[in-house]
Amino acid sequence: MIAETERIGDLVEGPVKVLKLDVEGAELAALRGASTLFHESPPHVIVELSRISSEELGFTYEELVDWVLRRGRWRVRVLRGRLIEPLRWKRLHPFLETGRTVNVWFAPLKGRK
Repeated sequence: MIAETERIGDLVEGPVKVLKLDVEGAELAALRGASTLFHESPPHVIVELSRISSEELGFTYEELVDWVLRRGRWRVRVLRGRLIEPLRWKRLHPFLETGRTVNVWFAPLKGRK
């Protein structure tokens, strides 16, 4: 099946405050299509990370995190149920390696550069 797609950056005008993505492993492609939203005032970004889903589409969750981090200064949090906690790679990496998914929130910091 072939699905018609459009880039987020082509559909949205003006500043965006929050970008929430859960597109079954295509999060990096969706972010790349939204890259124009990161130029002026980057939005809060909430993405679902999954090792299995991302690898099925040819990238790693580390690449997705790196892509976002290269576009500004961020406070990064993990959202699990009602818990919001700082991202700690030592704990997140083994968690994702089990095949589970986790939502990660990138909150832009003031003074972007």
